[in-house]
Amino acid sequence: MADETPGQRDSDSDPDYDSANEIEHDEDHDDGLHDPHVDPLIGRVVGGCRLEEQLGVGDNGLLYRGTHQGMGMKVVIRLIPQSLPGFRASQIERFLRSGRAMAKLNLPHVVRVFNVGCEDDLNFVVMDYIDGQNLKQLLEEQGALDLEVALEVIEQVLQALEAAHSQAVIHRDIKPSSVLLEGMDGDGASVKLADLGLAKFNLTDEAEEGGPVTISGTMMGEASYIAPEQAQDAKNVTFSADIYSVGCVLYEMVTGQKPYSAKSAVQVMLMHVQAKVPKASDIVPELDSRVVRVIRKMMAKKPASRYESATEALRAVR
Repeated sequence: MADETPGQRDSDSDPDYDSANEIEHDEDHDDGLHDPHVDPLIGRVVGGCRLEEQLGVGDNGLLYRGTHQGMGMKVVIRLIPQSLPGFRASQIERFLRSGRAMAKLNLPHVVRVFNVGCEDDLNFVVMDYIDGQNLKQLLEEQGALDLEVALEVIEQVLQALEAAHSQAVIHRDIKPSSVLLEGMDGDGASVKLADLGLAKFNLTDEAEEGGPVTISGTMMGEASYIAPEQAQDAKNVTFSADIYSVGCVLYEMVTGQKPYSAKSAVQVMLMHVQAKVPKASDIVPELDSRVVRVIRKMMAKKPASRYESATEALRAVR
């Protein structure tokens, strides 16, 4: 999945991410949608919002910063034009259904959705604009973070998951670029969780709408942070898959390294399934042993061996 997130500009792709999942643009075919200098959508009004700047393009569509005309506030608009290459009808259906489900949620530490729909063949989701950077950008700038900062961020991520899980929402795509940060230079970071584009919502709702819509042929979740069971069957994961991904993110925050590294996304996923759970203290010997144990329990290969809930994991982190 591309690393662009609401309110963030992050065009660097992950070295172990499978580029086959990206929207491909032929150099000889410039549709203008990815060039901000000729973008025909700049200035358009979609969902009551004027598009002002393209922030990114990836397998979740086009991302724009804009202004809500009625409220005069900055927003982020994610778009999938009907004509955009690389998208099937099932992907667009999931995009809109996920957006509608997210719009029903009003959860702490989760990016809000204000509007969802389709206008003039532009499928859109309007979201919060977060004035800050994402965790991936911070890690690229600083490397391993101070333990106190890492735990402060991960607490808020777990609070977001605690609230989401209580509404039967499994994120399935926790990664550093999904963690949006405000106030890192102030008294403390305020965290918002984004990228619920792969979220698995209430199973009853899915059944009523003809079953879950999946993205056939693409990896659901990013390889560096994907739970073993999700790498093998993304449709039938439980809340525990999110706990595993949080463990991977926390590992990277305190060590400055991803838990597993390989030449391809497929190899990394196999390591999540087969390789021994890494010890963060092998990289940072002075790391608090309690934090080492928390990470290893979050990243247990078997879901039953992990924390039973985000609430239990939150108690362990505090």
